[in-house]
Amino acid sequence: MKSVSIGSYFYFGTCVRYLQDVQIGHKIKGRGFVLENIGSFFGTLDELSLKVTRRASFELQSFKEELEKVKDENALVSPEQASKLSAL
Repeated sequence: MKSVSIGSYFYFGTCVRYLQDVQIGHKIKGRGFVLENIGSFFGTLDELSLKVTRRASFELQSFKEELEKVKDENALVSPEQASKLSAL
């Protein structure tokens, strides 16, 4: 087992909290917004070797892939997307 900074767990919790708080009108793309936070969530899962959580988050991975297809760089979270994310 490798040693991991407690800060990585705090960062992971921050990613989770951000995703729980996403609402209609949040920006999808760009630094610090929805897609970047989902990417950080998965990156931190891998860094912390949280394999069971990684497998359990398959719906969030599908949602991420759906958002990546959005072409508009200024797109905002729709009511349907906000509802879907909050249900994950």
